Amino acid sequence: MESLYQTCLLIIVGLFFALCISNESMAIQFNGLISHENGTALASFKIDKIITLEYPSKYTTDPILDISNPSIEFTLNSSDNSNGLKNVLDKINELFSLKDQSQAKFDSAILQYKASVIGGPSNATLYYDISLVPKVSNLIVDSNQTSSLFDVGWRSFAIEGPLIVNTQEYGPIDINYPYSALEKMSPSLVSKIKDTSLTEVVNEPLLNFERFSEPVSKWKFTNMTKEVASNISNMDMIKINPKPEDGTSYSFYDDSNSNNGRYLQNLKYGLVDGFSVRAASYLLTPSGYLQIDGQSHLIKKGDAEYISAPKESSKSQIDLPSKIFSTVIQYYPAVTLEFISDSTVVLKGDEKFMLKSENDLRSFWKAIDTVKQFGFSVDEITESGLGSVGNPTRFYAVMSLDVDFEENMDH
Repeated sequence: MESLYQTCLLIIVGLFFALCISNESMAIQFNGLISHENGTALASFKIDKIITLEYPSKYTTDPILDISNPSIEFTLNSSDNSNGLKNVLDKINELFSLKDQSQAKFDSAILQYKASVIGGPSNATLYYDISLVPKVSNLIVDSNQTSSLFDVGWRSFAIEGPLIVNTQEYGPIDINYPYSALEKMSPSLVSKIKDTSLTEVVNEPLLNFERFSEPVSKWKFTNMTKEVASNISNMDMIKINPKPEDGTSYSFYDDSNSNNGRYLQNLKYGLVDGFSVRAASYLLTPSGYLQIDGQSHLIKKGDAEYISAPKESSKSQIDLPSKIFSTVIQYYPAVTLEFISDSTVVLKGDEKFMLKSENDLRSFWKAIDTVKQFGFSVDEITESGLGSVGNPTRFYAVMSLDVDFEENMDH
């Protein structure tokens, strides 16, 4: 089971999409899926941050922007002890312990990091996209014969200090402070602004998910599968109706301070080479999504909140999705699981990854054949995207469990 969860980490980002904003590649997002079986969870913490610099057009891009590398992108797995990601997890766990926020631990994780800079005659845009995908353990705080009490304090955290990882392509990088990657992309820019008031905007810590500390009692409680089905339909894919007893969810969305899906986080003016430069940072409207199998309800003890959920009566309800998880992982990142339940599977094939690795779409069809081995059949195959570099074609296969196969398994 341990190895199963480690492999499942790779596809968790694709699993949770129900509350993403219309641009699916941009969000500030927390997603979590709690397992009854052993008190663990799969989770993803994603942040997209945009920083803009505006300066007079007569102050050309050459003096302020010397772009050595327009983008930095890498993926790390904590199973590699040499890359430093395990140390990052240790610091997050230490924060949980010091704040007495949660006894949960991030045991392992995958980190996806991307930074880019684009310069123009009167402005520059910095973009940071970070996803941390941990396996979370030690969630059960109490249990009896019929139900368990699950810790949910781990849904939020904010790191103030540096978080150094080692990459083969770029060397050491601090994933928490923007200057670290920016120095490798545009060293002249950092040298000009690091001693100005603009630093307060440009170099703010990135891994800040405190917004999700909002009491879960204020989150929206709903039936998970109905909401997922609704959002799939809204994405012009297909209407599906998984069993309503598959799970419940707690969802959070706050657009009170947003303007067209984003809000101004910080704003400063500073002098660079005698010219006034405006620095502004923007974050996307945050959304959180916490799912647990079966019916559940919140219990509050002091300032802490917990989710109480009944123990599963049928082990098969957990086994089938887990087995599918562990087999489809071999096709990542060309193919990801967008949704999975006991009766429905949605696969997504990304044209960009498939063509890059194989020059054809064979991974998508192989993944479909793999799921068929578990008794699923294809209901519909559809696609989205324009086939361009920025918006590659994505193929979706919606599959459902064959009734005869399910009955045979029961007997």
